[in-house]
Amino acid sequence: MISSSYGQMSRLMDVSTRSMDRFNEVQKQIATGKKSDTFGGYAPVARTVINLRNEISRRESYMDSINVAQPRLVSSQTALGRMGTIMSDIQKTALTGAGTGPKDAALIRQQAQSALKEMTSLLNTKSDGQYVFAGSDSSNAPISSNDLMSGTPSLFTDISTRLSQLDGTPGNTLDDVMADLNTLSMDDTGGRSIFSASLSAPRPAGTQDEAPRSIVADDGQRITVAAKSISYKDPAAPADSTGSWTRDMMRDLMMLASASDELLNSDDGAKMMGRVSANMDRNMVSLNRTTADLAMSQRSLDALSDKHADMRVALKSQSSNVEDIDYTDAAARLKILETQLQSSWTILSKMGSMSLANFLR
Repeated sequence: MISSSYGQMSRLMDVSTRSMDRFNEVQKQIATGKKSDTFGGYAPVARTVINLRNEISRRESYMDSINVAQPRLVSSQTALGRMGTIMSDIQKTALTGAGTGPKDAALIRQQAQSALKEMTSLLNTKSDGQYVFAGSDSSNAPISSNDLMSGTPSLFTDISTRLSQLDGTPGNTLDDVMADLNTLSMDDTGGRSIFSASLSAPRPAGTQDEAPRSIVADDGQRITVAAKSISYKDPAAPADSTGSWTRDMMRDLMMLASASDELLNSDDGAKMMGRVSANMDRNMVSLNRTTADLAMSQRSLDALSDKHADMRVALKSQSSNVEDIDYTDAAARLKILETQLQSSWTILSKMGSMSLANFLR
């Protein structure tokens, strides 16, 4: 009889232990909101849980990439928009200067100098600490100096010196000088180039000819999120162009910013202003195309971001149906287990207080 009572006590303790384990498990479920903290706890639907989690993670990864790219795209478009306004103003000034009659040379130089400074600042635009026009070398400013008229780098001084030699004599005609200014603007020699060391050299030493930066924004879908390198020299460009609208623009601004009163009021000066006006018009076409491309990328990213967000909501709903507990059901189970445990402990307490004398009576 004693042996039987001890056996009953042992079985009751085993039941109590299992009830305690289940009680602790339900408590954990209520605390985390999940049915299990291991995939084994989701058998036989563990594969479904894994697939849903992976899909949610993939969508969130796409969204993270898009969220990083979008502010850069906005900053780039804003800067390009302002550049377009500046170029339009300079183009109008140059077109007026191409006409006959006296010119306000000081005003032309002042406008060009102001535009050159602002263009420098715009090309060095940053978003979240990164230079948006620097390509993959986004931690370094694409334009090497904040004051390109200081003489370091020497491009402004070199252009000013060559322009001052324009007098119509053999070797110093407008065509001769413009060709040389084009060559100077294409020169990436250290100390002359206005661009960073990275943008002044093609791959593998630099980034001048690298493809525009892009991101994978969806399965098999890559979206361009940056402009073509501002220092890239397109070999298919016309002879009077450097192959880069940025180089052409900065070259022409430096010409106007350094031209003398005598030159600006001469026949060669009028012809030069006519060429600058035509160049600016051509450069604005390139700039507007770049801006439109980035705007299209932004629209695509906005649409993909909405798509991923909607998919994430749907996937999380599916995941919740599989992984999340029913709090009402869990609370009811916890109450039942608590009652069972209390009953077990009460019985065990009474059995533990029994002595041999109780069985011999």
